[in-house]
Amino acid sequence: MLLNMLINAVFGNSIAYKALRGLAGGNRASKILVGDYIKCDKNTRILDLCCGTSDILPYLHFKDYTGVDSSNKHIKHNKKRFKKINNASFIAADVKKYLKENKACFDTVLILGGMHHIDDEALTELLNEIKEALPPEGKLVTIDGCYEPKIHWFAKLQLDYDRGHHVRTKEAWLELFFSVFPDYKYAIRKNLIYIPYNHIIFYK
Repeated sequence: MLLNMLINAVFGNSIAYKALRGLAGGNRASKILVGDYIKCDKNTRILDLCCGTSDILPYLHFKDYTGVDSSNKHIKHNKKRFKKINNASFIAADVKKYLKENKACFDTVLILGGMHHIDDEALTELLNEIKEALPPEGKLVTIDGCYEPKIHWFAKLQLDYDRGHHVRTKEAWLELFFSVFPDYKYAIRKNLIYIPYNHIIFYK
């Protein structure tokens, strides 16, 4: 109970979360994610769904970036933090509704640490919406925590106490994601940050 309260307090505070993320190696992870999986350039139009505090933004190359999140608090924080980046915009909205109203306005969709907050049925619907909204040459890149049988105890502890209630096993992630995007690739990374943690990345 006390641990859950502490986790909610830290992750609910943008400044505290940013500091903790930096200490854990989140900046290093962002560089690897952009260089190895997102692979964007100055012509890329990016839609970042469930963008949170948009910590990936400083590492991206893009023509335009749109971060969408249901949290007004996060969006307000992002607008202030990135106010000098003219081709970046932030919108407080339901991500599925936004997708329906803005099809083919982007060529790269990101969901970075957001899917484990969504149940199977709703996530399948969201992935289908993304597939329909993306142009033929477009791509989706996602990253989330992942359970495996031989997982480090500290990595498991973090996943067990994650604020998202839908952290899945590797097998469950593969079954769900490939039911919508069967031609995509995936990677399990255990070295993205400085502490033990299992990430699963889906990419094209």
